[in-house]
Amino acid sequence: MTPTEMDRLLINHIADMEDGAKRLNRLSGEISKAMDELLAKWAESNNWVVSGIWDEDDYSFAPAEWRRSDDEWLAHFSLALNAAPRGTVYADDQFWLASLCGEGSRTYGFRFYQNEFGNSPWRKFIRGRAETLQGTRFIFDDEPSFFLPVRVDKDRLAAAVGDEAIDDGLSPITEALDYVKANWQRFEELRQEMTRMQGGA
Repeated sequence: MTPTEMDRLLINHIADMEDGAKRLNRLSGEISKAMDELLAKWAESNNWVVSGIWDEDDYSFAPAEWRRSDDEWLAHFSLALNAAPRGTVYADDQFWLASLCGEGSRTYGFRFYQNEFGNSPWRKFIRGRAETLQGTRFIFDDEPSFFLPVRVDKDRLAAAVGDEAIDDGLSPITEALDYVKANWQRFEELRQEMTRMQGGA
């Protein structure tokens, strides 16, 4: 199908497109709520701390050791989008569910951030540690930082929604959280190394 034929088809079915977008927005809210509940339960059972709301792209979590107070964290992992591939015409997806399911231009994941050191010295430091997590599923990207892609299978999620059991389609989220927990000490070692280099305790 040519781009012109696609354009004509979209206009001919504009009412269906409008209805579909409204239904998808409603469904996205239900899935987002289920994810917030899943993440909150996971954090409570693992003694980690959480902050934010998933569908506002500000969700952060960390081991309790990294939180000095409610508004001061030494480091954390946050929900983030990877960069769109170079040459992508439409870099931002219209629906965050497309990104979550790996069906759009970008992909969701968990990115590591630290809050103790200035951006410039940290960037210089971390570029020299790109191999630190070699052999794991974390990707060292151009941020620069370590990024763990998270992809929910759309067919499994669709089946779970049809069965009114959304959680059944979100198991990759829990698996990714468990993976972050299994590897967080590697990030703690980076933080401690940077502290020593800065002349800290």
